[in-house]
Amino acid sequence: MNDYSNEEERLVSWFQENYKNILVGIALGLSIGFGFNYYNDMKSDEQYQLSLRYEEAVKEYDNGKNNPLLELSDELANQYPDNIYTTMSNLYAAKLYYNNGNFKKSKKKLNHIINHQTDVDLRSIATVRLARLLISEKKYDDAEIIIKKYGNSDNNILSIELLGDISTAKNELDKAKIYYNDLLKKDLPPNKIKIIKNKISLINEK
Repeated sequence: MNDYSNEEERLVSWFQENYKNILVGIALGLSIGFGFNYYNDMKSDEQYQLSLRYEEAVKEYDNGKNNPLLELSDELANQYPDNIYTTMSNLYAAKLYYNNGNFKKSKKKLNHIINHQTDVDLRSIATVRLARLLISEKKYDDAEIIIKKYGNSDNNILSIELLGDISTAKNELDKAKIYYNDLLKKDLPPNKIKIIKNKISLINEK
């Protein structure tokens, strides 16, 4: 998706790398430790196996083969709806479907994350991407509702910016300026500050 920002991609990469390392550590710890019961051992091994399958599917994706990742996304969504690897594979699948023009399936994957993932940051990523898709379809009210409900819109700079963009598209210019000015109070990188100030300037020119 062209609208995927560097901030989102970095956060996805962070989760991907850190969950992998954490789970590897858990698996190794269980193999040499004492006092863990069978259930914990079984669940940890299951999670570790899922991590290996996910990593293999991503490798295939990097080599230009999309079907393994799409198939894994469907399988995990059915069997492990709230698992971290379901979320990560769904993010890939949503992007692939969007790039192929299948907005319906892309929205389905993003909605699955929003409805099942409890991690605020990951759910916010899915929310922002779904909102951008809805905005591209000019469904501004739907996009606004979902951001305010699931997008961590008090703190997430991407969500706040989108609320400003939606207000601008709806010609609610005073409201848009409030969002943009609130955003300038956040700790933003210089290029983002420049973008937001340009958006405010364009509103002032209208």
